[in-house]
Amino acid sequence: MVMGGAAVVFVSGVEKHSQSKIHAEALHELSQSFNTSVEPRVVDVENRTVTLTGSAEMQYQEWRRLLNKIYSQETGLSPD
Repeated sequence: MVMGGAAVVFVSGVEKHSQSKIHAEALHELSQSFNTSVEPRVVDVENRTVTLTGSAEMQYQEWRRLLNKIYSQETGLSPD
């Protein structure tokens, strides 16, 4: 009886591991899809209109460059 219970627990663990692997792969695919299908964004900042294009990562980097430029212009300091 104990062996039968242990076998059920083992099989259940294997199934859960398999399901978690499938879910992890699905999430990875979704994140890749999201990163490549982000729409361009038009942003109004400091009386300027800027269009952010590319993947989410590219838009993020472009946004950071813009904010660093504004920071430098307003403070005279270089952002570190």
